Amino acid sequence: MAFCTQGVTCSFNGNYTDKVSLLEFKNSISDPRQSLISWNDSTHLCSWEGVQCSVKHPLRVTSLRLINQGLVGPISPSLGNLTFLKVLILSANSLVGEIPPSLGHLHRLQILNLSNNTLQGTIPSLLNCSNLKGLFLEVNQLAGQIPEHLPFGLQKLALAVNNLTGNIPSSLANITTLNTFTCMCNNIKGNIPNEFTKLSALQILYVGINKLSGQFPQPVLNLSSLLKFSAASNDFSGEVPPNIGNSLPNLQLLQLGANFFHGHTRNTCAALPRHRWRGPWMINPLFWK
Repeated sequence: MAFCTQGVTCSFNGNYTDKVSLLEFKNSISDPRQSLISWNDSTHLCSWEGVQCSVKHPLRVTSLRLINQGLVGPISPSLGNLTFLKVLILSANSLVGEIPPSLGHLHRLQILNLSNNTLQGTIPSLLNCSNLKGLFLEVNQLAGQIPEHLPFGLQKLALAVNNLTGNIPSSLANITTLNTFTCMCNNIKGNIPNEFTKLSALQILYVGINKLSGQFPQPVLNLSSLLKFSAASNDFSGEVPPNIGNSLPNLQLLQLGANFFHGHTRNTCAALPRHRWRGPWMINPLFWK
């Protein structure tokens, strides 16, 4: 039986677990560009492509960044065994299948970016990822509803260009650290919850190209920190509040076109064409690179 002597054996065991977990991920996908050619026994784990290790805890993997590497296939649940992982970025590949629920075990995880893939299924529970700051899942084929419960320290939540349905959960308003929320180009109904008035840190709110309806979302008028707001291409109706400029003194972008609004401000609301969903108004999926 192995014992932890001054942390040496524990570090070795952890390093072995991390290595096996990464190799299982490699074996579950195809790598036509040979981006992971360095992932072999002759190269040290911490020198593998896209891998970074901890200085404080030698040989433990803290970051895995494989952006636009041409990787094809499912995400192995084995990545949930990388218990020291803080950053996981697998964006702009050709990953398929569901997001492994095992990623919800990574309590040190701060950034999860799986954007620009072909992932399906629902968004798994990430509530135990208590240190998560940025969740980027845009441009996939995810279905189901936006999770009711997400980590309370979340700052950026990007869910645009998927197949999400249901309403915007009012529970998101409990994440008072949230400064960016994007869910445009989905099939979300309802309206922006009244509870959103609590999101005093919110700066970017993109809900365009959905099936939202009702009157102009009044909670938005209480978000004095808001910089960019797009609700274009929905089924909103009624009047646009004439005092919107006074209520949102920091607003730099306002997109309300392709709705059923009326009033004196209608000519100042730029439409958001549906074919422009990859345009400059979309949050950069590599923001946390």
